[in-house]
Amino acid sequence: MTSLDIDIEAKPLTTTIHALSSLSWHNISFSTPTKQILTSISAHVPRGEILAILGSSGSGKTTLLNILAQRNQNGGKTTIGGDMWVNGGVRLTGEVVREVGTYVEQEDALLGSLTVRETLEFAARLALPDLSRALRAERVTTLLRAFGLTEQADTQIGTALARRKGISGGQKRRVSVACQIISMPRLVFLDEPTSGLDSAASREVISHLQSFARAHGMIIVCSIHQPSSATFGLFDKTLLLSRGKQIYFGRVGEVEEYFHRIGKPVGKGVGIADHMLDVTNVDFWGDEEEGNRHVEEMANAWSSSPEASTLEHLLTAPSPASASHLPRSSSRNHHSTFWHQILTLTHRTLLKSYRDPLAYTIRFFMYLALALLMGTTFLRLPATQSSLQSLTNAIFFGGAFMSFMQVAAIPSVLEDLVMWGREGTGRGGGEGLYGPGALLVSGGVVGVGFLGGIVVVVGVVSYWMIGFQPTAVGFWKYVMWLFLDLYAAESLVVLISAIIPIFVGALTITAFVNGLFMAVGGFLVSPNQLNVFWRYTFRYIDYQRYVFEGMMKNEFANRRYSCEGQRCIYDNPLAGEGYISGQTFLDQNGYGNVNEGKWVAVLLGIILGMKLLTWSIHPQPRAYTPNNHFTMAPKTFTKDEVASHKDPSGSGLWIIVDNEVYDLTKFADEHPGGKKILLRNAGTDASKPFWKYHNQAILNKYKAKLHIGSVGGGASSATPNTIVQSKTGTSTGGANPAPGKAASSKDSAEVAKIAKVPGAAQSVTSSSPKTSSAKAPAPGKGTLSGSGEVGVTPATSYAAPMPSGSKSTPVQDDEAEIQYFGDMNPYADPSWYQGWHSPYYKPHHHALRAEIREFVETEIEPFVHEWDEAKGMPNTIYEKMGQRGWLAGCLGVKYPTKYTDVRCKSVPPEKWDHFCELVITDELSRCGSGGVVWNLLGGYGIGCPPVLKFGNEEVKKRILPDVLSGKKRFCLCITEPDAGSDVANLVTSAKKTADGKHYIVNGEKKWITNGLLSDYFTVAVRTGGPGMNGISLLLIEKTMPGVTTRQMKCQGVWASGTTYVEFDDVKVPVENLIGKENKGFKVIMTNFNHERIGIIIQANRFARVCYEEAFKYAQKRKTFGKKLIEHPVIRDKFANMARQIEATHANLELVIYQMEKMGDVEAMLRLGGAVAGLKAQSTKVFELCAREASQVFGGLSYSRGGQGDKVERLYRDVRAYAIPGGSEEIMQDLMMRQGMKVAQALGAKF
Repeated sequence: MTSLDIDIEAKPLTTTIHALSSLSWHNISFSTPTKQILTSISAHVPRGEILAILGSSGSGKTTLLNILAQRNQNGGKTTIGGDMWVNGGVRLTGEVVREVGTYVEQEDALLGSLTVRETLEFAARLALPDLSRALRAERVTTLLRAFGLTEQADTQIGTALARRKGISGGQKRRVSVACQIISMPRLVFLDEPTSGLDSAASREVISHLQSFARAHGMIIVCSIHQPSSATFGLFDKTLLLSRGKQIYFGRVGEVEEYFHRIGKPVGKGVGIADHMLDVTNVDFWGDEEEGNRHVEEMANAWSSSPEASTLEHLLTAPSPASASHLPRSSSRNHHSTFWHQILTLTHRTLLKSYRDPLAYTIRFFMYLALALLMGTTFLRLPATQSSLQSLTNAIFFGGAFMSFMQVAAIPSVLEDLVMWGREGTGRGGGEGLYGPGALLVSGGVVGVGFLGGIVVVVGVVSYWMIGFQPTAVGFWKYVMWLFLDLYAAESLVVLISAIIPIFVGALTITAFVNGLFMAVGGFLVSPNQLNVFWRYTFRYIDYQRYVFEGMMKNEFANRRYSCEGQRCIYDNPLAGEGYISGQTFLDQNGYGNVNEGKWVAVLLGIILGMKLLTWSIHPQPRAYTPNNHFTMAPKTFTKDEVASHKDPSGSGLWIIVDNEVYDLTKFADEHPGGKKILLRNAGTDASKPFWKYHNQAILNKYKAKLHIGSVGGGASSATPNTIVQSKTGTSTGGANPAPGKAASSKDSAEVAKIAKVPGAAQSVTSSSPKTSSAKAPAPGKGTLSGSGEVGVTPATSYAAPMPSGSKSTPVQDDEAEIQYFGDMNPYADPSWYQGWHSPYYKPHHHALRAEIREFVETEIEPFVHEWDEAKGMPNTIYEKMGQRGWLAGCLGVKYPTKYTDVRCKSVPPEKWDHFCELVITDELSRCGSGGVVWNLLGGYGIGCPPVLKFGNEEVKKRILPDVLSGKKRFCLCITEPDAGSDVANLVTSAKKTADGKHYIVNGEKKWITNGLLSDYFTVAVRTGGPGMNGISLLLIEKTMPGVTTRQMKCQGVWASGTTYVEFDDVKVPVENLIGKENKGFKVIMTNFNHERIGIIIQANRFARVCYEEAFKYAQKRKTFGKKLIEHPVIRDKFANMARQIEATHANLELVIYQMEKMGDVEAMLRLGGAVAGLKAQSTKVFELCAREASQVFGGLSYSRGGQGDKVERLYRDVRAYAIPGGSEEIMQDLMMRQGMKVAQALGAKF
């Protein structure tokens, strides 16, 4: 995985705004009753770009950013004007921003006691609750690497009282940004991300942002102040403001030329950003009126410039539809559950409380010191009447001052509230990941533990030293009252800090309130003498009062005090005995009616009330409902409007392809075919030349970035013969993208006649060549409506066209209706895709097929060329296959439910069969890359089955769950530099140690698929004598010392990670033996059938891909006045390819059916020869089709990329299929030898 390969699917998005193509705003204005802050600000930022909003202090940068981010714009005394939208038509609202965007505050909101890695991990847990722990960990690691924080990963962020130095300011800024984009939002707003950083740190921050914008198609908008030239040069575009007016908008590289043109040239040696600020900052001009006139002149120069005209034309369109009037997609709740939030926040708070001295450590030592102070001040007070007042003083002092000292918690509480402001629903709008409820509960849970420990220590130290009632019950009641006192005091601190989130303010008010409670609590002034106002107002909500009175009763109610031989100061029933009853003392001082149980309940009520008040004064999490999802309302243009955009340096370069409008202004210089051909077609309908030189994959790749609208919303006229579905479905077509007029009704009627599908003539329409990629269907629901459209239920993606007006034939569970699936090009898919009856495929196979195709078309196919060129691909694709349950089903056995809880959505485990694996492998192979398919299934599909079938049970339980879920990877190591198909003569040795507990493995393995990527190696070794009877299989783990791998440079399958593996004295436990010692050859033989079947499936589908690509090309390429397909010699090539592909596939299905019916041993004996012969057949057909397709494409298949990309790549892959798994000559010989042996065993005599 590269440093920027992050799975962006994990960010929760709707199905309609899954690719953000642009952000636009037009004539944004903002004013208060006394001042105009912004005036007519406009801009357009396409996907993958980063915009700098530049201006001096007070120019309106942050105001504009807050308006765009939908923050704090609800004040009744402000006025906002203008339009904001994404994707050319979706109104930008708070819901849209929360759905696809994030906002990074100017100030870093981080917990100083956490490490960098922990900070990102907790951010991932909160933002991505549905992502597995392994994927979250990988994302964190990737972000650390991408933002240059790997070395600081385990360093604490740092606090004022940190015991060791934290990270730098620039690193903190990068951590803040990484936390915000960990969920891979499509839209990122940053308020002065370089504020307070030096030029080097600023450059690093913006550089990482630029990389992310490019790699993941993000739109990033930053307000920025005084950037260095190097930093400024990293931005794609800039928007310059002065006193709320727009001075410039455009590409950074064009700024200098623009200012030169308006008479404000950049001086020699002056940075462009510095110049922009110098000429627009009039704050220090002596003449205010002159300054305003200067700004107005520059604003007028901009509004009359060609750049402003181009921007205005781009943005002028019908007002975007209100989000509330747009169609909705299905709802998805993007929040974690309340309990998940509590658990995550509790874990984080525990770490913070443990490490942060401001949280509890300082308070612990403060309270310990207080306990010692009390114990030594009120030391050993005797139970006498002279100690009554001292005991009362000790009770008051302990409770009142412990609660007062809780102000020490304010810094920690404020830090939590700052974090909540960013992550939760704090003031100004946060990410909405959790609300105050989760924050309060988690903090309360942690507080119970820490405060409980504190009061026990305080009680142990002070209670016995003072001489309170010497009973266990008395002690624990004392501890209880102290705990309630501290917990209530902490709740008060949290409440006041939430209301006044400023340290000095919170400290002052908390101290005042505690002082007030001390005054009215009943100690300083007896309750009987307290002023009526105070008695009936604050005294009833004074938590200190209830604690004090509870402690008083605990000490005095059941105790007597000696009169010390003197006259008792209180008349009481015990006076004759020389004692004072404690209850009498309570009665005399107004505490005689204390009800402990009631007082505890009142205290808990006060605590709960403060918690609820804290919760109520802040916003709650915004739930994502169906009203928060939007569909795109693209702009529409007339052809005349498009025709006016022919100049990339002026009005822009637009073209039309299939009635869709694309802006190629920026792309023109990057076009692989050069700029001239684009200029020749600028402003025109370029559908015909586009399809002449490109295939559908190119359109899919660039559409999100370049598409800006449509022409009248009509259907295409360039690509006929595509079967389309109704509004509830998507195109089932993908017909040959041939230019020219649509198929005539006569042609369509002929198609309908041949297909014997009434109404099909109406269903053949003009449409762009798309292939549907919806979710797995409920099979057999398609019908042709009277209008000719293919009607489907919403769950159906690829449905069978049925005769108009006819009823669908009822089916049994093990039957499937005839379905039409794919492009319908003849022989481009197996016959059961195109309406043929088949005894092999059931409804779940149809559903699985649609599920895989959607994945391939959206997650794999658009990126194959890039991955092949990079000779690798993101590991996330493999992990997704594991998470979807497909890997577990590709091992040539029944679904291994014993070792995994992962399940496939389309197929229950009990229905899984070999045909499911055929469907997965076949559909994956449509991507047209042996390297990609081998990366996903190559090593795993041949390395894991031996362990699953013959491995040690404890080993299987240890490793298989992670392997089957895609977290770990496998490969098979058999081939050696001097032993390929001749497996029996391999030389890698494994010798047992003297104690018999380990094997020591030495040797080399060559051409090992996925070796670089794998965690586990299934290795063939020699443990005995020569020949097949001395071979064993061992499971070697990559972490074992002595295992080294290096990538090999090969002719084909570049993305697969072909590896040279060396084992140098690798110590392997005997438990890792697979099967029995010296019986490994048999295990290898049982594995060969499954390996070769995989090769056959892939090779034959690759042959189809070559055939299909060439067939589509032949429909549009003309030679000598005819399309290629109209030449008999070309049709002969296609017929020759098709007959061999179909024959091979029919034989493949027959063999797989036999595998389904036979046991492993029978299949190994009886099918070994058949499979070997079929392997040779499939690779020969693959080679034939690759060659013939290359002939059809001509020079296009000789160069990498472009229309012939798949054929060129597959031609290089041919030898990787003809040689591995047994070369063709060996396979054909094996076919005959095995065939003869089986025949003899069945009674044949020869």
